[in-house]
This record gives sequence, C-alpha cells and structure tokens, in this order.
Amino acid sequence: MSKQLGFMENTEEDETSSLHDRFVVPPFSVLSARQGYWQKRKKQWMGLGIKGETTRESMTTKSGEGGREGTVPGYYDKKEQKERELGRELSKEEFVEEYLYDMMPEDSTVKSTESGGVLSVFDPVLTELNYRWFCPQGGHILDPFAGGPVRGIVAKELGHNYTGVELRKEQVRANKNNLQNIYDNPDQTDKENIIWKQGNSTKIKEIVSDKYDFIFSCPPYYDLEVYSQEEGELSAKENYENFLDSYKTIIKESVDLLKDNRFAAFVVQNIRGEHYYHDFVGDTIRIFEEAGMGFYNEAILVTPLGTVQLRAGKHFQALRKLEKTHQNLLIFYKGDIDKIREYDIDSQNLQRAMQNLG
Repeated sequence: MSKQLGFMENTEEDETSSLHDRFVVPPFSVLSARQGYWQKRKKQWMGLGIKGETTRESMTTKSGEGGREGTVPGYYDKKEQKERELGRELSKEEFVEEYLYDMMPEDSTVKSTESGGVLSVFDPVLTELNYRWFCPQGGHILDPFAGGPVRGIVAKELGHNYTGVELRKEQVRANKNNLQNIYDNPDQTDKENIIWKQGNSTKIKEIVSDKYDFIFSCPPYYDLEVYSQEEGELSAKENYENFLDSYKTIIKESVDLLKDNRFAAFVVQNIRGEHYYHDFVGDTIRIFEEAGMGFYNEAILVTPLGTVQLRAGKHFQALRKLEKTHQNLLIFYKGDIDKIREYDIDSQNLQRAMQNLG
C-alpha cells in the first residue's frame, strides 16, 4: 500500500511540474503569492527595474501608515542583529532611518518613498498569468485604473500592446519615466505600444477610441486607500453608493470598447465599512453582468502576510475581526463560449520572457 501511495504522490508532483512548465503557475482557483516559486519569479520581474506607485507618499489609508516591520522580510531578526552589534536597544524609528536599508539586498522588491512610506507594487506575476491565460497573442490590453507601471511593463515584455488610463498626472509621468529608464531610448514605434493616458475613466470613450482584446485592472477599494483629492477620484467619493455609480460607468464604458469573444479580469476584495463589509466583489460581478459579460472564472490570490500579523491579535481580541489575507480575481467573458477554444497559451513568448528574466 505504501508503494502505491508513493507512486501516487510522485505522479501528482510530476503533473504539477508539467503544469508549471506549460502555464507558469498551475491554473487552480487558489493562487498563492507566498510560495517560493512565486516570490522568485516576482523578484525576477522586479529585477527589470519596475517601480511602484511612485506618487503615494501623500496617500492616506484607513489603518494609518504601514510600518516597515510588516513589510520587510526578517525585519525583527535584522533589528536584533544590529542591536547585538551595537550593544543597545534601538527604537523602530532609529533602526529604520539609520540601519535597515543598508541591511536589505539591492534587489529587494520592497519599495519606499523618499519620506520613508511603503509603496504598493501590483503583483507582476499575477499580471503575467492573466496576460498569458486570457489575452490573445499580441493583443491590446485596456486598463481603466492604471495606477503604477507594472501592468504596462509586463505587457511590453510579453509582446502585447497596452493602454492604461490614470487620473493622476504625476503618476502617468512617473510610469513613462520608468519605462524609459528600463528600455534605454526605446524605438519610438515600439514605445508607443505601451501608453498611459491621463484622464477620468468615467469618460474613457473620450480618452481612447480603439477596440481591445483584454481588460485587466485593479480598481480602488473605495476609501481603503485615498489616492488623491483630484476631481473624479473614486477613492475620495463621499459614500459607497456614489463610488459605485462612477465605478459602474467605467466598467460599462470599458466593456463597450472590448471586442467580442474576449475576456476581462478585475482584482478586487470586499471592503469593510464602519462595521460591516461592503460586498464589493458581488457588486463587481453584478455590474459586469449588467454590462453584458458573463461571470466565467474566479480565483483567490493568497497574499503575503505583511503587517496583518501585527494587527491580527488586537483586532480579533477586541471585535472578532478576521484579518484579510487574500484578494479575489474575477474573470468575465463576452461573446461565444466556443471561441475560447481558439485561444492559445503564448508558449514562444513564455520562453523568451523566461530567458529575459534570467
């Protein structure tokens, strides 16, 4: 019996390995960004020189500013090591300001603002998977909530075209600079395949006029993080209902720009209000369905723990609140289901990108 079980275990490992080879990550409904293979590939992507949300130093959050202790791997070990070297205790502020960054590897994927704030970097591995799995080869991607440069730069590496619409002028400028720095003086024709346009996506049809092969984005999670106070900023809406009104317009307009027999994917999560959750996941599904797309796939992205380990005990003890350590990937389809059979995993670009990433 034990031999049988051993054979079955080896077979399962072989099958999983084969799925890795074919699809980068096995196409299961639970995706874990905590896995070593995921973190290794993320580090390879960040090694290109991708920057984070470079304009978030003035951003406000519901939970206040994040601490480095929940963001930097091995933070406490590093702090204790330095204290042993110095023979005295260090405050968090002194350790971060004077010693932490010198102890971090040069290729660390943890990013900071000039003022020491934590920068959010959209996961490039998740981006890669969505482009490979749901976008036709050489397709044109529309991103109505562009944010930072990750989704554009990954599109370029995989041979896609990309148009991202972003409200903040300074973020658009930073994204273009990041692209320029990674690809030293890229050929102008090639460069124009990756475009960030400044504007309010509630009027996206006035900003862009093409038809697209894939919609991929991560919208603001209402007021969880307020990105700016500019007119049209969704995260600064006075209430959830007003937020949804604008959100619905953006999705409807974007879906109208999507070709038939194509996918759309949004990364979202439910958002806690004063006491209870807003059903942002359910609302997103409903809005896409009203816009004419069918709810086709869902996946859970298990995210790194970060600072939640510091908050979990206090929040659960006081109010029995579970800390959220996942996001939802929602995938929709527009058109004839049978046409999905014509999609092909981009194996040639997969090999090219893997070589480029080392």
